[in-house]
Amino acid sequence: MKKITPLALVITGALLAIATTSIYSSSSGAPQGHSGSEASNNRTCATAGCHAGGPAISTQNATLDTDIPATGFETNTTYAFTINANSNGATHPVIGFSASVEDGNGNFLGSLNSPNNTTNTNFANTFVTHTFNSRVATAAGQSWTFEWNSGTTTDTAIVYVAVNFANGDGGRNGDATYTETFQLIPAAASISTENDLTAAISWSPNPVKNFLNIRLENIQARKAEVTITDMTGKSVLNENHLIEGSRKTIQLETGHLSPGMYILVVNAGKKSFHERVIVN
Repeated sequence: MKKITPLALVITGALLAIATTSIYSSSSGAPQGHSGSEASNNRTCATAGCHAGGPAISTQNATLDTDIPATGFETNTTYAFTINANSNGATHPVIGFSASVEDGNGNFLGSLNSPNNTTNTNFANTFVTHTFNSRVATAAGQSWTFEWNSGTTTDTAIVYVAVNFANGDGGRNGDATYTETFQLIPAAASISTENDLTAAISWSPNPVKNFLNIRLENIQARKAEVTITDMTGKSVLNENHLIEGSRKTIQLETGHLSPGMYILVVNAGKKSFHERVIVN
């Protein structure tokens, strides 16, 4: 199973939202709409009236394991996800989470499912959270397994996760909330927001070893931002280049990259282009 490490992309810490009137209902899962996503209005349990006032995250983090292959996810396919909440030496007897899969604009992608008793889904299978029994952590942390069916999704999907590392006293203070996002890449060969941009950009070689050459033609913008990300969405190279005249060749040094598959992203004005690049 492939492990996805945090992307600088926004996982939002799981939620043990404990209300003064119903401690047990909240301990059985986070309220819907608290994964830290756009659809959640960026809310997590680290908000007023919930788990506000907790300590800052120090050693705690979260990772995501999935059986989505390196080539990306297919449509109408179900994949297994496991969120691992890692205490890394901190003491948290109770840990909970909330997660959703969205497009970055507040739209849900696919559907979530709970195949076992460690998770529950809510709000028409758009959010997933912990159960009462699965919130009790070990010294190392806690993990939860759920499924995602991609449905008709053909563009990049973002997994928003919020994990709440609680001190177990039943109160609203003293709990640390960790947020992160993980990026899921579709199996489609390329993704372009402008049909004419693919004809205006070419690159070589592919596979690449030390240098990647990108040629831009008939681009109206004066500046191009070029980014290379790994398959988890983490940026491993980011450069800005001025475009002079109707043609511009950009050379990127790639010799420092580990062998594997990457995503080349070129943004020029209002146009954006994504393509897979293999590094040998």
